[in-house]
Formats: sequence, C-alpha cells, structure tokens
Amino acid sequence: MAINAANEAYRAKFAATQHKFSGEKRTYILTLYTMQDTDGKTEYIVTINGEKVPKTTNIPSKIDYSIHERHAAKDVELRHDDIIQVAFHAPPTD
Repeated sequence: MAINAANEAYRAKFAATQHKFSGEKRTYILTLYTMQDTDGKTEYIVTINGEKVPKTTNIPSKIDYSIHERHAAKDVELRHDDIIQVAFHAPPTD
C-alpha cells in the first residue's frame, strides 16, 4: 500500500488497509516492513480488531524508498477471522 506523498492533499491524513486473518488460533510474532524515505517521518499504526499494537515511526534513511523492518510485536494472539489493519500517514512538509 502506498500514497503519493508528493501530493500535499494526501499528507497528514491516515490511509489504511485491512485483512481478515484466515490462519488458526495461536500466538504469533507480527512484523511490519516499511519503505523508508529520507525525511523518515512516516507513522504506522497496526490494530487487531481495533486494538492498537504498538505504533512505530520510520527513522530517516540515506536512500529513498529502501525497505527496512520497522515493527515487530511478539506474543500477539490471533484467531480465525480477526481483522488486521495497517494505517499510515506522511506528515505535512515543514
């Protein structure tokens, strides 16, 4: 999922995608991979059925759009049909 952050109208607003979990009930480690950029200000929030898993913010990268692991949450219990949502936004330009 991505937004065109060069368009100011899309900045400072969250965009989100969600997925219905089809696996079996058990405890998982969730890992979110993000694309970093040079300003490193993009914030990500992951929720399970509306409950927040700790949020994360990218750190700046020397290379725009490098892929980097940013978020791992251990011991997350998931059940069949749980809704996993990832929301993110690019902040307004300074």
